[in-house]
Amino acid sequence: MAELGEEHVKTGALIVYTSADSVLQIAAHEDVVPLEELYEICEFCRKITLDDPYMLGRIIARPFVGEPGAFVRTPNRHDYALKPFKPTVMDALKDGGKDVIAIGKISDIFDGEGVTESIRTKSNMDGMDQFIAVLDKDFNGMSFLNLVDFDALLDIVVILKVMRMRLLILMVV
Repeated sequence: MAELGEEHVKTGALIVYTSADSVLQIAAHEDVVPLEELYEICEFCRKITLDDPYMLGRIIARPFVGEPGAFVRTPNRHDYALKPFKPTVMDALKDGGKDVIAIGKISDIFDGEGVTESIRTKSNMDGMDQFIAVLDKDFNGMSFLNLVDFDALLDIVVILKVMRMRLLILMVV
């Protein structure tokens, strides 16, 4: 966004990029490309990359807002994932009559497979609030939480440093 956001706002050209983990991300300013249009574009990309030679793991809609020099991602991200190749633990739980409550983007990541209830979140704090609310429910099974802000708001270098510090702390304890 920082590098290509201003050009995108001027031209309407999508920002398309990838990473080393089989993910194609498509970013667009919400005032330039309406959310529904961005989602439709991502759905089309998902359809044409399901099989070899592409078989991308996920197509991610990355909407953002703001002005040049101050663009920020919105909580309207949506992941379009491949279905898991084999049944997951979540499928086994669901098939066994258990609840599988997915909070955050978990349902997106597993393309809804094995999920009995999906709760979308807007931030890490919202995720924690939703998780606490689920813990207050009478359910029998598993709740799976993804805190959505870490990759959207924090620099990956900071995340890796924190993870390394936690690992070192765990090794010392």
